[in-house]
Amino acid sequence: MVRKITLLAGVSMLAASCSGGSDAPGMVSTADTTPPAVTVTPSSASIEGGETVAITATATDTVDGSVTPTLSCTAGTLTGNLLVTTAVAADTTITCTGTATDKAGNKGTATTTITVKATVASVTSLSGSTLAQGQLGAFTVTNLPLAATSYTGKLGTRDITLRRGSASALTFLVPADMPAGTHLLDFQVGARRYSYSVNIAAAPAVADPKAVVVARLNEAIAVVDSLISREGAAMSAGQRNIFAGYRTDLSNTVARVDTMSAAELGQLAAMLQVNLGTGSPSAAIQAQFNGPACTQAVTRYLLNKGAVIVLGGAGLALILSPEPTITKIGGLAIYLVALNRFAALRDSVGNVVTECLRDPDPQDSTLQQLLDNAAARNSFVEALAVAPVYGFNNKKSKSFNLIEKRRMDPSTTASFGGGMKELADLAASLPFVPDALARALQTGVTETTRKVPSSEVSLGAVSNGNVVGVKSGSGDTITLTFSYVGDPPSDNVPFNFTLTAGTMSIPLSGQLVVALPGAEDAAVTLIQGKAITSQLQVRGADSIEIVKAPTKGAATISPSGLLSYTPNGQAFGKDEIQYRARNADGVSRTATVLLTINRQFEGTWSVRIVSETLSQSQAGLCPNEDKTVSVLVSKVSDTQYNATYDGVPLSFTMASKDDPNGLRAQASGTFDDGPGQTTESLTVNIPNSTQLNGGSTWSYVGPGNTRCSGRTTVTGSK
Repeated sequence: MVRKITLLAGVSMLAASCSGGSDAPGMVSTADTTPPAVTVTPSSASIEGGETVAITATATDTVDGSVTPTLSCTAGTLTGNLLVTTAVAADTTITCTGTATDKAGNKGTATTTITVKATVASVTSLSGSTLAQGQLGAFTVTNLPLAATSYTGKLGTRDITLRRGSASALTFLVPADMPAGTHLLDFQVGARRYSYSVNIAAAPAVADPKAVVVARLNEAIAVVDSLISREGAAMSAGQRNIFAGYRTDLSNTVARVDTMSAAELGQLAAMLQVNLGTGSPSAAIQAQFNGPACTQAVTRYLLNKGAVIVLGGAGLALILSPEPTITKIGGLAIYLVALNRFAALRDSVGNVVTECLRDPDPQDSTLQQLLDNAAARNSFVEALAVAPVYGFNNKKSKSFNLIEKRRMDPSTTASFGGGMKELADLAASLPFVPDALARALQTGVTETTRKVPSSEVSLGAVSNGNVVGVKSGSGDTITLTFSYVGDPPSDNVPFNFTLTAGTMSIPLSGQLVVALPGAEDAAVTLIQGKAITSQLQVRGADSIEIVKAPTKGAATISPSGLLSYTPNGQAFGKDEIQYRARNADGVSRTATVLLTINRQFEGTWSVRIVSETLSQSQAGLCPNEDKTVSVLVSKVSDTQYNATYDGVPLSFTMASKDDPNGLRAQASGTFDDGPGQTTESLTVNIPNSTQLNGGSTWSYVGPGNTRCSGRTTVTGSK
């Protein structure tokens, strides 16, 4: 019993010594105690409150390799690896921690600290928290550049477009069929996202849509007539044309009211009523802004400026938008009514300015963007919302105004000064601003501008070495001309250039639009042995260069694109021409013309048959013959054709449709010929589309064993 226990103990010890996960006897494993190495990196270590920053977290373990870390931050909201911060009144910091745990349970961490600066950018609703179906709304922005002309957002589950009504305002139109109730309006400008709760009320019922539409459109027409009558002398011809165009659009709409569908009338009437009717926000526009003191004046102003910008800016944005015609006409009427009421406030605005604002500080000046001095309808407004890239036609001049900006004394009342800038931005978007209103706004805006004389402006370096620029001009009109030296690589050539005014340099981006000629590919089919002319698709060419000549013929191409091609002899098959067009601006792409030269055997052939008697048993038995007949060759397939020759049916064949020898037909036999019989062996060849040849040998046996023999030669053409 003792021996058994001892033996069992020994076996147990041996088993213990062999355990531990190692296949090698006597080896002892080392436990994994090293945590993963974690790194946390923000896309920016310093941001403004309200901006979004990307956080990248990675982790590597010595045993497990790559490990996926988790991420947490002391403030803000994490969505994936994006940290969305909130607006803050004072500078603060946010600490983000990345944590990774390997399979052995070892935990590694790393942190990063992001500085969040006090928020200076803001978006404020001008239209309140309650809007009706079909009503215009707006936000004013502060310290937030509106680089795009429009932004896409969500109102509840509906996509909505917020348009730049002026340099500091975003406007939008509540869909006419938006469900009533409270919805979240969510949109993003740059790196900042904004959300507002909006209560949508049902649009008031319009008892007589036609009457509302006609009345409001006639009111807008009266605005145009009044402006032209009162201010026409101060307008340029281009400005008068713009308003005349507006009047035509409105008059045409009034003229076709009776042809509008009930849906169109209802939509337009509801839009005009909710934005311009009694009880709408626009009714408050008529309030006077003047008061006995600055505080009272500013208070009254702040209560009413929102409606001015909503109607003026949103209406103008709708005119230039891709909205349906009915919506754009509604926007035009709203915009003109707002313009009229806006202009009527000029005296009271001047009183407020007298109460509250100081003179501008002339030392705070910067150079603003380049503005296109276009005169076509609506182009004035489009120029004010200029894109970051300026287009120039190659070797063609384009005129501009350069606007210099001077800022107001920063001690000016912030709320009123900012508000006056909003009104000034809106006024700057108008095709025409009455002088009295312009002076009132100029005194009160936070920034003043002037057109820099051309004599003070020079053109600096151009980034593209092949683009040469020239600056000229007179008065406050600056004329720029850019030209490409050599053959441009494409129709659009990007480049950067600099304008200098005094000590200020303004970097700008340009796009040179080159009127390169065009040359298109083509496929042309012709008949063997026959020349052809064909019109190619060529645009704007002064000359044509044949880059690759054809091998089976000769070709010319005129600047208008007329191709003349003559095949060599009886050549057939595929041929190719490569060509390009050239004009003063450069060359087109290289285009290819694929030519197919087909043999055409079918058709009516003129065949001459010359029969020569070589021997005869008696004179005059078989006289010589020379005759011309028409032979119709018809196609059966690509390799077989049929014809009837002198009463004999022939079947022409060839080895393949591309057989260089062409068609051949053979026939032999004995047939009755008058009182006797003729035995003939015939061969006819059609080697190409224009030639036929062949011949036969024959012998004749007549009564009384009279005999003759000879040969026949066959030639033909088509």
